[in-house]
Amino acid sequence: MSTLLLIKHSLPEIRPELPSIEWTLSAEGRRRCFWLADRLRPYGISVLYSSPEPKALATAALVSAELNVPCRRHPDLRENDRTGFPFLPNKEWMQRFHEFFDYPERICIGAESAVSAGHRFDRAVKEVLREAHEQTTAIVSHGTVITLFLTRYNSLDAFELWQSLSLPSFICASAPAFECREIVGYDG
Repeated sequence: MSTLLLIKHSLPEIRPELPSIEWTLSAEGRRRCFWLADRLRPYGISVLYSSPEPKALATAALVSAELNVPCRRHPDLRENDRTGFPFLPNKEWMQRFHEFFDYPERICIGAESAVSAGHRFDRAVKEVLREAHEQTTAIVSHGTVITLFLTRYNSLDAFELWQSLSLPSFICASAPAFECREIVGYDG
């Protein structure tokens, strides 16, 4: 059995005029990556993979440099496709995410259902683990797809887990059973 660390990217610079897929890390988000690297160091990560989205790539680059581990991109580790999903007030945002998790077959946010996003991410995680050959592997990705993945293998409430993940945070899971062992959120 090996260890899988699923990392939610650090704090982005929120720019309502841009789609979230284009957001980059804020100055505070970059600072938090050093906290993240310190918390990840004891796990002895051998390889780090990342979503291709800028906020995840920047998080992965900073962490991999601090830990001196290779960093690779994988296109299917991206967030659910939010094409056409506007920036919404918080109350409406939360309502849409409740719907997303409660009705996984529907397209409630953007252009991809929870079921589709979850299957894509699941396949990508398993590809990454095959490439990593039993090494301790870390994946920098996004809260929604991480939540979809973990709730497939654990008895966790999807909306509660999603809402609990801070920027950044990580979940330590076993592989290949994907049993959730520990959740660590930014506390600084």
